[in-house]
Amino acid sequence: MSRQKTTANIDEKQEAAIALTVSGKTQREVAVAIDVEEATVNLWQDDAVYIAALNTARMRHWEATQDKLREARLKAIDALLTAIDSEDEKISVNAAQALLRVALNAPTGPMTQAAVERMRLFDF
Repeated sequence: MSRQKTTANIDEKQEAAIALTVSGKTQREVAVAIDVEEATVNLWQDDAVYIAALNTARMRHWEATQDKLREARLKAIDALLTAIDSEDEKISVNAAQALLRVALNAPTGPMTQAAVERMRLFDF
């Protein structure tokens, strides 16, 4: 029976490579920064454990970015709400139009215990 590797098997250079990749560095830039051959970084791209760790890091980065965007959207809406009361009609109308274009997605998710439990049964 083969022993399955976990993301705990990622070494320090691979961790650094993942962080640099998530930050937008190219494969060549990553290799130079962590002092390995570009071919080594390329080989890691075929390793399931490395790919899983990279995907996890990308998801965390995406979630952090989404949090920042939500905060910025709230500030933008507050600024528009202030601008809508401007005595300058052009500013007021532009703010009103911008507010009407804002698409606010309603929160989603089950709202009863039974619905949560049903969702968990089919959550892959």
